[in-house]
Amino acid sequence: MVGVKLKHLSPSGHFPSGNPRFYYRPKGQKGKPMPDLPTDHPKFIAKYTELSGTVPRQSPKTGSLAIAVMAYKKSDHWLTELSENTRRVRLPIMDEIQDKTFRFSIENLTTPIIKKQIKEGKKSNPRIRKQVWRAMCKFWKDEYNWETDPTDAIETIKTKKTRGHIPWTRDEVDRYRAYWAIGTSQRTAFELLLWTGARIGDVCMLTWQSIKDDGWIEFTQIKTGDDVFIPFNVALPDFAYNNENIQHDLDQLKQALHSINERHVSIVTTSYGANRSVKGASSWFAKSAREAGIGKRSAHGLRKARALELVYAKATHHEIGAWTGHKSLKEIERYTGEYRKKQLLTSSKEEQKVPTDINNVQLFTNKEAKSNG
Repeated sequence: MVGVKLKHLSPSGHFPSGNPRFYYRPKGQKGKPMPDLPTDHPKFIAKYTELSGTVPRQSPKTGSLAIAVMAYKKSDHWLTELSENTRRVRLPIMDEIQDKTFRFSIENLTTPIIKKQIKEGKKSNPRIRKQVWRAMCKFWKDEYNWETDPTDAIETIKTKKTRGHIPWTRDEVDRYRAYWAIGTSQRTAFELLLWTGARIGDVCMLTWQSIKDDGWIEFTQIKTGDDVFIPFNVALPDFAYNNENIQHDLDQLKQALHSINERHVSIVTTSYGANRSVKGASSWFAKSAREAGIGKRSAHGLRKARALELVYAKATHHEIGAWTGHKSLKEIERYTGEYRKKQLLTSSKEEQKVPTDINNVQLFTNKEAKSNG
């Protein structure tokens, strides 16, 4: 059979025309004769579709774009250089491209065609679809010895500017703590998220072994593969004493962890002690916020909240990045720029110590902080 994969066809000799004779015979059912036609004939396919109720999937043609996508899926870049989360997001886009290009030759791939797919594709948003095409074309340029990469001529995708995940206020932090008591899985996850500023996927992967004997919390980020080190049972950096919330948050985390009597491998677990799914963790945590009466707040909003607390403590961009694990200063500025501008434009040194009302943070001197810590 050429070009089409068909199930449940039982061969039974040949027609006088020379075409193979087939019966459509699923297991346990009586066979139904198929027409005297080649298996890739449109009328043969139509009959098969009628009997099976499904449209048969074609086999990709040699040299097709679908074959090229399949080759990229076997590449080192796809298998080893991208995080699991990145592959999860990109795979549906690649499958969509593959399913629509079984007969489209990769030799005919041009910049306008790619731009059209980026604009009209149904899976994910245009910015991510562009990232997928860039990655594949970079691989194909080497694989097929292309002189140029057709995605080089594609301009930056403009997307609607939003504030993204909204950072939690101190009032919302207090309300969540008042609702979810120390000892609940929700509270433990909350304190880990707020203190580390980590993504929820990374928090779900934290184990008790992540808290090292030398007093640091250490883990490898799923998204970037970079190692992160968060102070826990060590002296905090000097800037931390400019913001009393930092020491208070650490105390809350320690109480939450010390309250856990039955310890499993992972710190954040289900009620049955199983590891919490990274994929479903965001929805689970958002639901816990809604139950606490805090709507439209996410786990990622706590990551932003930690970055802002560091801003209020006068931490530098590099110090914030070292804590949160951000790789680029540009990303840190995107997180904190709006609030840092307000801080810089306060009219006096005394006022510069007071953060905006968004978090109602009370500041005190290093000496007072150290004596309270």
